[in-house]
Amino acid sequence: MRTAVIVGSVGVVLVAGTAWAQEPQPSPVFRAEVELVAIDVSVIDDQGRPVPDLTVADFTVRVNRRERRLVSAEFISLGEARPVPPAFEHFSSNAGVQPGRLIVFVVDRANIRRGEGRPLIDAALQLIDRLNPSDRIALTALPGGPYIDFTSNHPVIKGVLATIVGDAGRLPSQYHVSLSEARAFVQGQQAIWERVVGRECYSTALTTDFNPAEARADPGSASAAAIRSRMRDCEQGVKAEAQMVWGLAMNQAASSMAALRQLLERLALTPGPKTLIYFSEGLVYDRDFSEIRRVASAAAAAQASLYAFRFDAPPFEAADPDPSRTFTEDRQLQRQGVELMVGAMRGRSFEVAAGAGPAVERLARELSGYYLLSFEPDAEDREGSERVIDVQVARAGVDVRSRQRFLVTPMRAARTDEELLAETLRDPLIATELPLRVATFTLPADDREVRVMVAAELDGAEARQALPVGFSVTDVRGRVVGAGFDRIEATTSGGTLRYLANLRVEPGAYTLKMAAIDDRGRRGSVEHSFAARTAAAGQVRIGDLMLAEVPPTPGAAPVPSVDTRMTTDAVIGYVELASVAAPQLERAEVRFEIAETADAEPIEHLMATIQSVDPGRRIAEARLPLQWLPPGSYVARAEVSLGGRPVGRVTRPFRLERPLAAEAGGITDRGAAARAGEFGLEGFRTERVLGADVLGFFLDRLPAATGPATAAAVTTAIAEARAGRFERVEPALGVGDAGDARVPFLRGLSRLAAGDLEVAAREFRTAIRLAPDFFPAAFYLGACYAAGGRDREAAGAWQTALVGDRDATFVYELLGDALLRLGDRQQAVDILEEAIVEWPDAPGLHRRLAVVHGLLGDRGRAFALVERYLEHTPADEGALLLALWLLHEARAAGAPLLTGDADLERFETYRARYDAGPATRRAIVEQWHRRMSRAPLP
Repeated sequence: MRTAVIVGSVGVVLVAGTAWAQEPQPSPVFRAEVELVAIDVSVIDDQGRPVPDLTVADFTVRVNRRERRLVSAEFISLGEARPVPPAFEHFSSNAGVQPGRLIVFVVDRANIRRGEGRPLIDAALQLIDRLNPSDRIALTALPGGPYIDFTSNHPVIKGVLATIVGDAGRLPSQYHVSLSEARAFVQGQQAIWERVVGRECYSTALTTDFNPAEARADPGSASAAAIRSRMRDCEQGVKAEAQMVWGLAMNQAASSMAALRQLLERLALTPGPKTLIYFSEGLVYDRDFSEIRRVASAAAAAQASLYAFRFDAPPFEAADPDPSRTFTEDRQLQRQGVELMVGAMRGRSFEVAAGAGPAVERLARELSGYYLLSFEPDAEDREGSERVIDVQVARAGVDVRSRQRFLVTPMRAARTDEELLAETLRDPLIATELPLRVATFTLPADDREVRVMVAAELDGAEARQALPVGFSVTDVRGRVVGAGFDRIEATTSGGTLRYLANLRVEPGAYTLKMAAIDDRGRRGSVEHSFAARTAAAGQVRIGDLMLAEVPPTPGAAPVPSVDTRMTTDAVIGYVELASVAAPQLERAEVRFEIAETADAEPIEHLMATIQSVDPGRRIAEARLPLQWLPPGSYVARAEVSLGGRPVGRVTRPFRLERPLAAEAGGITDRGAAARAGEFGLEGFRTERVLGADVLGFFLDRLPAATGPATAAAVTTAIAEARAGRFERVEPALGVGDAGDARVPFLRGLSRLAAGDLEVAAREFRTAIRLAPDFFPAAFYLGACYAAGGRDREAAGAWQTALVGDRDATFVYELLGDALLRLGDRQQAVDILEEAIVEWPDAPGLHRRLAVVHGLLGDRGRAFALVERYLEHTPADEGALLLALWLLHEARAAGAPLLTGDADLERFETYRARYDAGPATRRAIVEQWHRRMSRAPLP
């Protein structure tokens, strides 16, 4: 079936709009996926609780008195007030946002006595306290405002509510004509009116200088004529006062009705069901029902229901020494108008007398759920005229409240992405179909303005090519000061998409709202409040601290992290400095720090590299290591100094979250080499393979001469190499014998010592070509590769060397180191475990195996090996750091390496040894100790 468009329904997907974020919109339309009308209906028990267990069979829906087929009946539970997820000042997310309600507080000041209304305002304040934090509330006072648009900042609404008082004036009167008496005069109820005239005028007519007895005795006397004249004058005055009393009541009602209808027309621009809560002392309505019908139609278009709190003033007010003689009738008139409105708008009224508590409790219950009914319209319903609807429920003891009217309009043309995004941005409620996170960073500009960088991350969106995104920025007065529409390029579905935008604003407080829509029509939106201000340090302005993970692709630009969840082993810190006094920036230094809290001692620190962008602006950047930090919450700081004097600081919290793969393996691949280096496994050094022990091992195994080379020349060159005088090796060889493999091998050693890696590798290859089983040449060819950073080729060459000679532990060690640098930790374990079987007492193998097992997460085996190594080398800083790290990681994982508190005691023993040396990681070890001391035993 074709799609219908319904006005005055609930549960529809989209509201049309033609302007971007701020322009007035035409009346809304709603889209459904099938040709159905959706209406919201409340079904309440005698305690005011929604009845949640009704089915389609329990409802009967009639339109213009003819029954319609009901397709679905879904109960929407809004629940009681519940806590919301914790908010973060540095970013905002729509994750975990609860479904909220749109509630408008309407204070009818024109129908509350001037200066009065405190019981009504107290009821409103109590009700706000009962709402969910995710509910968006608005406030208006009729007529004339103030008006506060939908906001989740409930305290702001409460603050303004507390200042509102009634504004209904009292007519200066000579007589005492009540409201119901004035109505009797207007309606020509002669008997009532004669009684009023007699009451107000008879005593007045008698208080004259004429003789009443004479007037009674002689109707034609002067006294009688005077009394008749006074009676006529009094009656005219009473009539005039009755007309004024009734006219004022009618004008006040008309003004309130018109203002309410205008409010509803404005609310129709906002999609979704809304609840209006009306506060008044009464509304006198005694006309035909045309204005009530107009208000009801506006309520249907706005999807609005009306609840009323009405305060009955006591019959004897201290400010009124002559109270109304028809108080009960007057109160009924004031109640009547309110009841007519709530009846037309699917609501009910509550009387506020001694206290509003019971009424507030009941209304809070009634608002906690409703039904969404969908039914099939017929041909007449589609004509576009307003239809009367009646909903009944086949269950005794329940109260059914539904709107009385609805309207089906033709489907509008398809809307653009810009229009759909504008609609989502206008919607006060947050869209949660697409997870969206957003942060802002304030950076200094060249003038009085500041630059604001908007950073967003979107998860799980399905986009074939480009995903439309949009945002608007409003100031504290609700004015839009910036907006943007863009597309995020995406070639795959799912994953995380990132978006950056920039704008300029004046310093101040702002609210950013961002929205996105994917190919399936799913929407996400989020709001973020921020202060666009830079930190001041004299004439230097400091922008916000931005943090970014190290890009996985070398050379790629880092992207600021939105939620500052870090999973890599380093974080990039970025801060901008600006000053109109450019020489000030020449003296600027920035030190980046990481601490557990904003004011704690730093755990890591690093001086930033400062780049000059232009004379008045600098960028400070540093790459801070994270590989030593256990998962948890931290604060990054940028300390700015001028000429060595600290002048300012900016901070940003972040959370370090090791991925599961890293936990299983002990560390991410990118951090393995850095951590292994601090455990004592340094990168490859040429000096290691040219030392006397390694070089002597291979020189002793040189093959016999393969050509007629001069034995003396080779012998001399070998002696020079053993002595470490490599620059004399080639002169000693002279021309040499081109067929003797020892000659290119010795030349290769000379070139390797000189750092000429390409020539050295060529000489070693020549030696291998001359003697394929010349394994010393294969070993040193691997050394050339390792010195050039080509660990893959180095590992291959050293594995070849092992085939020919397995008598050297250092070949295993170097091969294990290369495999570790390549991230092949399991193969490194296999090689080193093979070696330790041959040399069970080799300290170097114990240390390497301990490191590799630790990086693989086998903490028990690693700790046993490092302890054995420390028995021989008790002051080795890298090994001590490894032992401390293993103890901390095991305790943090809830699986101590030793029993009871023995792991903490052993930690303190090794820590004392570690602190006795250089202790380059003293702050980290101190943090580990604090965490171990706090961690409970399993």
